[in-house]
Amino acid sequence: MAKRQHQPAPLPDNLIKDSDNKILYAYKINKEEGGFEQVLKKISTTAAASLGEEASKKFTLKDAKVLIWGDAKLEKIATSSEEYDEIKGRFEQKYGLLISPNDNFKGSDDDRRPVYRVVGGDGLIIIISQESRGQILVQRAMVAAGTLAERNFESQARQFFEADRTAPSDDLSKWSEIAFMVRRLALNTTPDKANRIVDEIFRSAPIKKYHSHAWAVLPTSVINHLKMGTYRAVDVFGEKTEFPEIRDQIMRQLKLEPGDNFSEFLLYSLGRFREALEAHPGSPIHSVLAYSLGHSMLRGVLTNTYKRLSKSDDDEIFSIYSSNYSYLAEVTYNINIENEDSYYPEDKHPYKEPTIEEKYKTLATRSFFDGYYNYALTIPDSQNEYRDGGLSLSQCVNYFNQFPERYDSKPLCRNDPSFISHTNDILKHFKEVLKDQKSPHFDDASYLLGWLEYHRGNIGTALESFEPAIKFMKDIPSEELENYDHNDYSLPAIHQVARILGTLSPEDAFSRVQKSKVLSGEPDVWNSVLTSFYHAHQYRTVMDGAKRALDTFGIKIESLPVTTDPKRIEAILKKFHLEMTSLGDVIYLYHSSREIGQIEDMLKNPGDRSPSAISAKVKEIVVKYALTDESDFEKKSSRQGPTPKHKDLRQSIYIARRSLDLLPKTPDYSKLRQWLYYKQIRLLAQFDPIKVAAANLEFGKEFPSSPLLDDVLAEQIFAESVIVGDMAKAVTTFDALRRDHPRGNAIDNAYSWMAIGWTCAGQPAKARQIDKEIIRLFLFTRHARYARERIQNPSACEALYELFKWELEAMNWRQRNRIDIIQSTLKANDSSSAEKLR
Repeated sequence: MAKRQHQPAPLPDNLIKDSDNKILYAYKINKEEGGFEQVLKKISTTAAASLGEEASKKFTLKDAKVLIWGDAKLEKIATSSEEYDEIKGRFEQKYGLLISPNDNFKGSDDDRRPVYRVVGGDGLIIIISQESRGQILVQRAMVAAGTLAERNFESQARQFFEADRTAPSDDLSKWSEIAFMVRRLALNTTPDKANRIVDEIFRSAPIKKYHSHAWAVLPTSVINHLKMGTYRAVDVFGEKTEFPEIRDQIMRQLKLEPGDNFSEFLLYSLGRFREALEAHPGSPIHSVLAYSLGHSMLRGVLTNTYKRLSKSDDDEIFSIYSSNYSYLAEVTYNINIENEDSYYPEDKHPYKEPTIEEKYKTLATRSFFDGYYNYALTIPDSQNEYRDGGLSLSQCVNYFNQFPERYDSKPLCRNDPSFISHTNDILKHFKEVLKDQKSPHFDDASYLLGWLEYHRGNIGTALESFEPAIKFMKDIPSEELENYDHNDYSLPAIHQVARILGTLSPEDAFSRVQKSKVLSGEPDVWNSVLTSFYHAHQYRTVMDGAKRALDTFGIKIESLPVTTDPKRIEAILKKFHLEMTSLGDVIYLYHSSREIGQIEDMLKNPGDRSPSAISAKVKEIVVKYALTDESDFEKKSSRQGPTPKHKDLRQSIYIARRSLDLLPKTPDYSKLRQWLYYKQIRLLAQFDPIKVAAANLEFGKEFPSSPLLDDVLAEQIFAESVIVGDMAKAVTTFDALRRDHPRGNAIDNAYSWMAIGWTCAGQPAKARQIDKEIIRLFLFTRHARYARERIQNPSACEALYELFKWELEAMNWRQRNRIDIIQSTLKANDSSSAEKLR
């Protein structure tokens, strides 16, 4: 038989050999003419003939086909990973040999297309891809991946030993460098082989302190997070982990060498934090271990407390979206699935605009609270999402912060005396973290210590414990503050300090602030404390406290212009180089309190002024603090002169209420009182909607023939349907309005609120029925125009700003007050309500 004639192989573009002239890596790239399938068939047939066998693996990538012979593998580098952003080309000493399907690493970086690391053993890899100009790009790589990885590790280790040669023997700060090198070697080969090579290297190395077999099985995501000094719950491989093979490797290594020099790293990754902390007191990750132990212990205590104190529907507050992304994807995923193209699902499932029927179906089945959360009192999640089905620590703390009524608004120890004994050990672990001011969890530990001390009944210690987190933020340069990653607990600490001080007498609260160098020097603390008293309408207290606050910063309130205008206040603070601080709010609180106090004094002595003068002044102040809708915003921006307006609904409601309480019920004040009732009800509909019905009854009793009664009933419908979501009550009020005021001025508004209420309640069919009535009854009005738009596009709330802007406010209000009666009322009243609507 004649010998088969082969064409001479093209010379490689890159060639790497070892000292024995053995080829470790040969790479060739060229372009072929012809159709993609034609070139693919030719290349694969030629390679198979040359090697005597078909490719052992075949995959499909984006615009590319991959053929592999031998034991080589491709490992995807996640585009979201840190190493992806560090890639510059085909050879990276830190990350190894890399391949891009289109051989354009810069292009891959621009459009975030995947890059692959070559791992495994010896093999041939051929990648055939389609170029934009119709040419076919062919990449051939013959690799001894394992041997290359070994040589690369040896080179990196020598450089590492040389760089660390002069470091003290107890300096373990460079642990992450050697850990990453060994782990990378283990992934390119096997953990056992990596450890044999590590033993050989360290046998002759001048430095032994980093010698460990733990590095080979420690995931790179864990290494990266511990290198930054951060605890992540996703780095714990518990019994229910989605990566059991990694857990098994770690447990096997611990069983083989429980006394390894760095065994605490493996114990940490299994969630055995106490053992890890006690294993090596001088560990380079001591602060992380202390924080993780305190964190997990507190989570357990608060989870049990939550179960005991929460109500049956409180779990709904935790329906927050959490990502399923795993940081471990970057180190555990090898391409070994036939025709893999899941990286680009958009190509297989292009976007399709849903039909109106599909939108209605979505609206009818949605959860009203999904995707919404009240962040006013929240602490950061700190990457503590667990995968055991339980609550995270952040969720528990936020729950107790947001719903203090569950435990009578007192420290938890008053409700549960055992809380103190259960948290004794936790305190010392967080205090240990505070010894390390460079720890990213420094402010976290400060906050949690303060939070714990308060709930253990130690107010003074709690305030002192919050101070490091607050001072931590102050020590960061202002130009770096916004981008600083580790000051996320500073503002929550200020908020908690204000809440605690708000429970004390004014003199005690202000005295504690003034005696603390940290608290007294923080405008946000003063502002938060003063705001709590302002909300309680303690205006004299606010004025006294504001004077003390401004004195601290060298500002005399008597020397400032009398104004609540933010622009004028900001101009004043610029002279003191204190602009962009909360002192502007402090000045506002002082002058606002002074103004409201003057109104109260006037109302207590109505005989000193004429009814017309009192009426004009009361209206002026109520309107000033009642910036409620777009027309008010326009008036604010276009109004000439120095009279500003503010959205301060609580104070506007208070002024209206006090006026009604103090003004005589005489004909001279009849028109003003009717206007005050209307204004109060309109503001309550947004701020405190539960009180609207009672306010309407009071209004109706005093003025049974007022022309404004239909308007306030429309406001009640808005409150009940849109804000509270009680459609059963809204239907009753709506029927009363149509019965008693069929030609009322606000009847069209009421119809629109009912349509929006049914939409927000997940009942688009009922909403559509109301919208049809609106078109029939109010054909040439804006209400009919909006109704037609809702029928055509029921979910386009953002396009109907005037009507739908209330939805977000409604969600925020319900979260704040935990009023969620939509589903229960609809189930109980669905048939009767539907009958009434017909």
